[in-house]
Amino acid sequence: MSRMLLYLYLQAFNLSCAVESRGPFTVHWLFGSQPIGGPFFYAQTDTSIWSIDAVTPVHRGHYVC
Repeated sequence: MSRMLLYLYLQAFNLSCAVESRGPFTVHWLFGSQPIGGPFFYAQTDTSIWSIDAVTPVHRGHYVC
């Protein structure tokens, strides 16, 4: 297990995705290529948060919004 994962193990963790937009937009969250959340609709510039309640090794990977 990586040093960072040991530090975060079983801790809550938030990922944030800030989008600047003058108009409406939609956010989808992916883990690797798999959809994990969304669609989330926003009227203009905002930040979408994806929360993990307790980080474990299964959460290790690439997240995209």
